[in-house]
Amino acid sequence: MFGILLVSHGKLAEGILDAGKLFYGEKVEKVKTLCLEQTDGGSEFGDRIREALTELEAEKEGALVLCDLFGGTPANQCVSVLTEQENLKVVTGMNLAMLINVLVERPFMESIEDVNVEELLTIGKDNILDLRSQVDAFQDTEDADSF
Repeated sequence: MFGILLVSHGKLAEGILDAGKLFYGEKVEKVKTLCLEQTDGGSEFGDRIREALTELEAEKEGALVLCDLFGGTPANQCVSVLTEQENLKVVTGMNLAMLINVLVERPFMESIEDVNVEELLTIGKDNILDLRSQVDAFQDTEDADSF
């Protein structure tokens, strides 16, 4: 089973994993979080990413890294790690919907190669909505159906 590494600024990664457990359950295997603190240096954080991937046995089984923000230190440090490891997929813009999808689908995947990054991006984007416009559209549909 491939590992999952959540990386973020501050405690966001820990929070997303905590929320994911509400949906998936407490027993989440081979998932780690790394949280960049204000006192962390970039290269130090890159070393921590490498350590976490080693603990997840990424070189052997692969890993999916979900980062909070494109262009931020966590994602930037993953760039050099990507050049060092083949069994690695990195996606930025992490959100709860993405994590839940991966946790649910991972038991049915044979390897990291089975992770469809495009589908994961779509899931992430499809869960970013203006709730007011969704409610308004629903109410408009109900009003039209009552005639």
